Amino acid sequence: MAKSRSIALSAFAGIIGLLACWSMISPLFSAPDEESHVVWAAALNAGTSGLTYTAANGGTFRLVTVPAVAAAGVTGPHGAYAKCFNSQDDVPATCAPALPTSTALVTAGTHSAEYPPMYYLAVGVPMAIQPTEGGLWAMRFVADFLVAIFLALSVLAIHKHSSNRFLWLGLLFGVTPQVIYLGGVINPSGLEIAASICFWVTAVILTTEWKSDPSRGLLSILAFSGAVLVFCRSLSPIMAAAIGIVTLVQLPLKTWGTLLWHRRTALTCTMVLALASLGAVAWSLTHRGFKVIPRQAEVAVIAHSPFSDILLGSAKQLHHWMTESIGQFGWLTLHLPNPIYVGWMIAVVGLVLWGLVVGTWRQRLALLLVSVFAILGPVLLVASQARTLGYVWQGRDGMPILVGMPILAAGIIGTRSAARTAQRRLSRIAFVVVPLVDLAAFFLVARRFSVGTSGPWSYFLHPSWQPILPELVLLSAATFFTLLLSAGLWRAVRQLR
Repeated sequence: MAKSRSIALSAFAGIIGLLACWSMISPLFSAPDEESHVVWAAALNAGTSGLTYTAANGGTFRLVTVPAVAAAGVTGPHGAYAKCFNSQDDVPATCAPALPTSTALVTAGTHSAEYPPMYYLAVGVPMAIQPTEGGLWAMRFVADFLVAIFLALSVLAIHKHSSNRFLWLGLLFGVTPQVIYLGGVINPSGLEIAASICFWVTAVILTTEWKSDPSRGLLSILAFSGAVLVFCRSLSPIMAAAIGIVTLVQLPLKTWGTLLWHRRTALTCTMVLALASLGAVAWSLTHRGFKVIPRQAEVAVIAHSPFSDILLGSAKQLHHWMTESIGQFGWLTLHLPNPIYVGWMIAVVGLVLWGLVVGTWRQRLALLLVSVFAILGPVLLVASQARTLGYVWQGRDGMPILVGMPILAAGIIGTRSAARTAQRRLSRIAFVVVPLVDLAAFFLVARRFSVGTSGPWSYFLHPSWQPILPELVLLSAATFFTLLLSAGLWRAVRQLR
């Protein structure tokens, strides 16, 4: 137990250090919808809520009062803070105006007010204490802390409760560069995805390494991660339900019933998950959380199109959603080299196909379900709402389910005695390649904001935009934490001989 706790604490320290590096290389308000999330978090902790404006479809936009620095992402004397460089990857962040120093309250708008408040109440605390630029950076560090908890709990769950070495590889491919990037900015998707990874890991251990008397620790992590997951975003209860369905089909209902009847901890955890889910759904229904502001330009074009054309248009977005889930940064305009996308997709699809070959019929059904939920689900959902909303989906919206594909597949493969040599060789390759991909992503993001994509590759020697720590320090620290985590996890893998 002491060794598992030490592994978890070391992982937590390494993860939060890496996330902090990612937080600091991206300018404030440079991530998708970060300005809206900052405004609502600040309003809940250091401002006031105001008038709500409702779109024709029921989506809402709320005016609030917040400290001036929190509103800088959406308004200011020189326009929105990141307007001059967002969506222009060759423009470094030096063009951004100075952030306000006044602590006076100003009016700003947000489209995040109908989301569950849990995430915003947590990350907005620094703004109540210090309504300055330092408070904004502290908000990001609080977000880092929350995400690191669930990624470290995933490590703890595998190390303490699993004997499946191959499951580490599933976790490695589940935590894409996009997961780390979103975890380092102010966006509830970061916490949602991290909690879903933990939920997936514990559920996979529970089902693929079934014990009639599962440990209280494993069940507690499962319940905790699931309860937090459902309160992250409006769609989170649906994501959790999908994960629950995939989990349930892997074992006979009689087995689940016996577990609940004879194991009080299992019954308690189930009740916690059920109550949390009901509360989250009730919040979203009563606060119009499922309604979003439509993309009027797209709606005007497709409002009268045949559904077959709309469905085809939605399917054409699938490639973008997949690459976004692996890694697209800034306002989804900075891409990784194409071979990384291709290689990552081949690895995940290969794991799923391997799992389909070696798994039981129930496990095959589970893999097929998660694939349908992750790939076809968004296509159908977006197409069904396109006439009123447009194509509003982004890759991060479906990541709570998508990250489960490699985790579940690896969990199934690792419990089979066949092809142990191939499993070991693939794990060794992955523990070298994946950290290098993460470092390449970090380098590209840091360079983009420092000197722009047309600037010199040695951006850290003469940066145009300077983060709160020197670029070379952050690059060195990110390299250290990435290699430290990789080496630590590989050591944990080897201890399971």
